[in-house]
Amino acid sequence: MKLFYFRGADGATNFGDELNRYLWPRLLPGVFDRDDGRQFVGIGTLLNDQLPAESRIIVFGSGVGYYGPPQRTERWSIYCVRGPLSAKALGLDHDAAVTDPATLIVRAAAIPNQSTRTPYAFMPHWQSEPDAWKDVCAGAGIGFIDPREEPERVLAAIRSTDVLVTEAMHGAIVADALRIPWVPVRSRPAINTFKWDDWCGSMGLTYRAHELPTIWPALRNAGIIRRARRQAKMMSAARALMRVARHCRPTLSRTKVLHERLDQLEARLEQLRRNECLDRAG
Repeated sequence: MKLFYFRGADGATNFGDELNRYLWPRLLPGVFDRDDGRQFVGIGTLLNDQLPAESRIIVFGSGVGYYGPPQRTERWSIYCVRGPLSAKALGLDHDAAVTDPATLIVRAAAIPNQSTRTPYAFMPHWQSEPDAWKDVCAGAGIGFIDPREEPERVLAAIRSTDVLVTEAMHGAIVADALRIPWVPVRSRPAINTFKWDDWCGSMGLTYRAHELPTIWPALRNAGIIRRARRQAKMMSAARALMRVARHCRPTLSRTKVLHERLDQLEARLEQLRRNECLDRAG
């Protein structure tokens, strides 16, 4: 099978999407060594009209939320989707909605801690000027997790924080699975609330993001006034981030719900192995 997942322009990477190449070979070893005409669609908001129409599509936990509506055909095999909104959009029964498969990270690999723990860390969306937010976090005395880093580094950083403030949904998903409290934030109106609502609905949670200032991109030839205004905006962002980290109550799903969803995902994975003739050795 072939892993199908999102990559940004010019090869830009994002933690949630890159988790596909980290997680699935550990859960289904040897399965993705060749392209046999089957596309495996797992982690990500991938169920749309951009999927390869000529391929057989195997859906395991992906979600609806970007581009045009998906054209589901008889070539699709759906084992589960991210949440109830995706199930409804695809006309599926409610029990097709399990949760985001990134949750399986806790049953796929041992995630090491970093040498030191961080009381608070912030993980921005990969399109929300992460380099600028890194500077903001340094000024605020808050740890910074770059969503563009390799999955191993991001996982270790999440595991080593006490509270994760996150604009990246898969930061929240992994933190929740690791039992690390998290606080959702949003610095841009473009943040996709549909996919957050979809995942939160699968876990018995409600998505209520705390607002942070939008940081403008740095322009090489910016004039002195724009540079000064951008610096003021970054100082405002640092104050807002400190306030959210220290005073907003973090979120965590109920342990019973998490274990139920993990068991359901593993049961669907076993069903996939049987139906697709995949043994555990690949």
